[in-house]
Amino acid sequence: MVYGRHRTRNGRRIPVPPDQWLWSPSPVHPAIVDRETWDLAQTVAAGHGSSRDGDDLNSHPATARFYPYRGRVRCRDCQRRMAGNTYGKPTSLSSYYRCPHNWASPKHAADHPDHPRSVQAPELLLDQVVGRFFATRIFGPDRAALLTAQLPATDAAAAADHDAQHAALTARIARIETAQNSKILELEDLPADPDNPATQAYRARIRARFAELHEERERLETQLKALAKTTPAAADTTLLDQLPLAGDILPRLPPQLKARLFAAFDISILWNKPGQQATVNAEITDTTLCYLTAILDPGQDGYHDTHPDQPEPVWDLDNTPRVIRVPPSLVGERA
Repeated sequence: MVYGRHRTRNGRRIPVPPDQWLWSPSPVHPAIVDRETWDLAQTVAAGHGSSRDGDDLNSHPATARFYPYRGRVRCRDCQRRMAGNTYGKPTSLSSYYRCPHNWASPKHAADHPDHPRSVQAPELLLDQVVGRFFATRIFGPDRAALLTAQLPATDAAAAADHDAQHAALTARIARIETAQNSKILELEDLPADPDNPATQAYRARIRARFAELHEERERLETQLKALAKTTPAAADTTLLDQLPLAGDILPRLPPQLKARLFAAFDISILWNKPGQQATVNAEITDTTLCYLTAILDPGQDGYHDTHPDQPEPVWDLDNTPRVIRVPPSLVGERA
């Protein structure tokens, strides 16, 4: 039904933009979902594609711990997903989420020259930030007022916000177009010298960077198309009113239930190392309400009034404990 989704260029298989695909004149099989649903699903999948589902441990033999924030923390400087790691002595381990940026890699340094040398977010600090977010903005009595103050209150404000998002996406796509044209010109100016290893390596890096820009452009264009199909309107907080007033729930949840709670709200966290700031986003849908009752059921296994692996609520984030006592059996793990 669809042809030409990939092309082979210089021995490399590269994706082709959807607007250049070749479609059959008529459908060759019944559609499982409508096209609009499919396009929206691709937008969601673009930010989740390399993270596995479920709350089971990683299959790596050295893995001994579950990381509840897996796949949900990104570095603000490079937008890469941060992976969980545990450090320390057997009786005093600390869990962090680390950005994969490698300052010693020429490619990484060229892509993000201002990136900090290392970026790590302590899990205990994330627990406190996200715990406060849930206690006040999701399960707190003032949640509706806080949301109303943050989201557009009128259709005009919603339209302005919609236009701002459209302008930002369009500007980024234009910058990618400029960068791709620059890479093409740079590749054309390179001498055709197959016996020079440095030249060949340079060509390979240019092609790899062009492919990365192409993938980013496709993702942004999909978001732009999805945005064009939305109608801006004033914020509606009625769905928020259907959530229970559970208060500071996070300290009572074990890691697996915590991860399920994050999945129900599709939590995403943007970690800013220079500002020591975590920006938390959540999305509430009808599906969220369906899953929430089971997650917050205090009668299920693992649910405790005061879970031993969680810190007490501390609103002063400058005095965050960095070490948590764990059994010696959790030594030598990795994400």
